Amino acid sequence: MMVNELSPSSFGEHMDHLAHHLITIERSRESENTLKLALSRILYMVGGTTSHTQQQYFKSRQLDHFLKQALDCKPKLDPGFDDTMSEIYKEFLTKVDASPKEARIFLMKQRMEVLTENNEDSDLMKMLDILDYLVADAAPLPDSKSSELTWYRKTAHILDILFRKSFISLNDGELCSNATKIARNENRLLCEDNDDKKSALGRKIDLLLNASFMEISSSEWKKDGISFGLAEQQQIKNVRTNSAILRELLKLPINQEKKNDLFVLGMDWIGKFLKLFMHWKIKIYFIQRTIGVCGYVFAVKETNDVHVAYHVGDLILPASLSSFENFQETLDTLFSFKNHQLRLKRIIEPAYNKQSASNTLRSFRSVTPPPNQQSTPPNTFFTPVKKQ
Repeated sequence: MMVNELSPSSFGEHMDHLAHHLITIERSRESENTLKLALSRILYMVGGTTSHTQQQYFKSRQLDHFLKQALDCKPKLDPGFDDTMSEIYKEFLTKVDASPKEARIFLMKQRMEVLTENNEDSDLMKMLDILDYLVADAAPLPDSKSSELTWYRKTAHILDILFRKSFISLNDGELCSNATKIARNENRLLCEDNDDKKSALGRKIDLLLNASFMEISSSEWKKDGISFGLAEQQQIKNVRTNSAILRELLKLPINQEKKNDLFVLGMDWIGKFLKLFMHWKIKIYFIQRTIGVCGYVFAVKETNDVHVAYHVGDLILPASLSSFENFQETLDTLFSFKNHQLRLKRIIEPAYNKQSASNTLRSFRSVTPPPNQQSTPPNTFFTPVKKQ
């Protein structure tokens, strides 16, 4: 039976119909990105042309209630700053306005107090270390000819401090994601592309966060001066990677109440300029202006039978000493990002240990091999080898 002859009822089935609709129309960059998400059953509510295309489709078919349902399920971030951190940051702003030297002397005194109280691993100490690094490194940003790695290094040290002694590993250097490898192997079976003896490789990711032998987050960086199309392509790849990660986490034996609140966070980073751009259909404008290295945090959460991607906070590193006034919100968001990963680790660690023990003991408890588990939607789509 043809797809357009079916009568969809669930959100996921309507996403399947969107995929069929996109296959039948004239191909464009926007439709290709939207098709990849529709095939993955991902509703993209972060923004941009892809989000607009999806929402336009649902609204034109009087399916607004699905969009409202997705918005109502938007997850909340864990708290970032506590009251003490907020107060010290306000005092820091009065010092950084005077001079970098006064700011660093203030930070050093605060760090000495924290060390004296044996709180060297506290969030307060991490905030002070990050601020000192940024004040000391308040040099001109890389130019447009700098590599992606150069831009990544501007944020890498901040993340190293943030996750210090957290037992969450930060794996960078274009490593292959195991979650995307699993998804690609499923795609090979779906597309009858499994005649190749070689194992499919996972997508190469700029930064993967791992805890308890599981991937828990994916983040991507792009250097300054890239086109809007390339930036959007990164968005679509990264949200699908995090969707694949979420699918693997949801396979763990976690109780249903915790599963209902389970979601993953990822980051997308770009260079120091927002380029002037206007999309003629939806009139999106980006004005060129000098800011710090910028990006945003997004969440991916399962709602019924789809994965929904939400924007949850912007990230802008200070480009000068005067920019620290606006940096507090970014730093608060980064601590929220870190705290969520720690909470996720506490949830998956016992579940992973339970599953590992069960897999080890299964062969001793039964002589019949367990049946192969069938993949359940939403499936994450990555381009198959033969691109069928």
